[in-house]
Amino acid sequence: MTGLRAEADRRLKQGYRALRRALPPALSRNLQRAVVEVKKRRARRRPIRPLGLEGHGPITLVDVRGVTDERLEEIADEIAASPQPVRRVLLLDRPDFLGLRSRGLTFEYLPPRDSSTRWFPDDDAYDEFVERRIADIRVTLGVTGPLDRSFVAQSG
Repeated sequence: MTGLRAEADRRLKQGYRALRRALPPALSRNLQRAVVEVKKRRARRRPIRPLGLEGHGPITLVDVRGVTDERLEEIADEIAASPQPVRRVLLLDRPDFLGLRSRGLTFEYLPPRDSSTRWFPDDDAYDEFVERRIADIRVTLGVTGPLDRSFVAQSG
């Protein structure tokens, strides 16, 4: 049965690619958006077991966007020293993850506004992207509580 399913999936992908090449660019983009939306809906229906976040209790999203490098190091040390560091997921706006990886912390990257100007021409488009990205992270990890901004508030 899986062989038939794989063959059907392969043919469906071939048809999708051919249709995208044959359609005018605007319709091709609309088709691609529709396919992405269907994939998102399917992904939200599946129960996902987050990798590296085993254990009991809720997962907290810790928003550390906008903190200095020194403060981020302090926050990472504090979270890594806590009894359950894997239950917190850091939201970052910098692409330097090496220090966090070495501590065994989990994180998600949100590009800062200044480096995203070519993708988001205005602040409203960027803010909408950030809201959607955080919503997707929440669904993927099963987070229901608010963002934890206490670490940013402590840094003044």
